[in-house]
Amino acid sequence: MMIGYGTLIYSLVNSAIITDEEYISWSYSYEIKECENPYTKPEWTAPKIPTEIEKCKEEARTTILQRRVYNKKTDVINWIVRWTLFLILFITHFPFMLRKEKDI
Repeated sequence: MMIGYGTLIYSLVNSAIITDEEYISWSYSYEIKECENPYTKPEWTAPKIPTEIEKCKEEARTTILQRRVYNKKTDVINWIVRWTLFLILFITHFPFMLRKEKDI
């Protein structure tokens, strides 16, 4: 449970403190740099023009940021499911444990 709680706190603090630009530059900058490669797709026989490079960079940036949001959401869902299961088990078992403790 502590691991799930730690994951939630880490995810929320991470997204609050680290800006999108920092996230991109430290995590996935290779995807944007790959856009500058003139021959990234096999069907291209001529180098990309600057507008294609900018479009590729913008698409890569959008994909990276969507991945960040997705990861944050899965962390939160994971935390909610773990705590829900813990609470169900705790609520259903705690009265029996108390009763056994009093009987002893």
